[in-house]
Amino acid sequence: MKSGLLSLQTAWGIIRVEISAAGVVCLRLPEVRGEGRTFSLGESTFEGEGEVLTVAERADAFLRDTLSGRRCESPPWIWPPASDFTKKIWDQILMIPRGETATYGEIAARAGFPRAARAAGRAAGMNRLPLIIPCHRVVPASGGLGGFSSGRAWKRLLLGLEGAGLRAGGR
Repeated sequence: MKSGLLSLQTAWGIIRVEISAAGVVCLRLPEVRGEGRTFSLGESTFEGEGEVLTVAERADAFLRDTLSGRRCESPPWIWPPASDFTKKIWDQILMIPRGETATYGEIAARAGFPRAARAAGRAAGMNRLPLIIPCHRVVPASGGLGGFSSGRAWKRLLLGLEGAGLRAGGR
């Protein structure tokens, strides 16, 4: 199967998107530690050919729209390998509307596992398709941001772009 790599330069580092002809396989945000850094988008490059280019163009448009605060349709994507439990958690994360949040416990309960909030958090952390499977919309019941695989600055930026209010309490 043909594949390619889309790289999008940002002020926070390079976003890398692995792509096949069937869709996005993996999306890696650069890890950002610390707050207060200004975010901006730069140039994108693509290494690949043929039908993979169409997916790359859709992925690039999705990233640019998402990171500019505009609503957009996800590019085609491929489920990452995961357990049935993890996929059920990701299914519930996909249902969180833009501009809203849900707690790890709420997501676990909706997936049929009402006592598995911590396991739901681990499943969210295993997501290889952040932004597409919007795990940034999952927050702790105690309030605040909680964690995010690429750093809290990304989570704060993404929730802010979507207009999501954070629950009171916590950090």
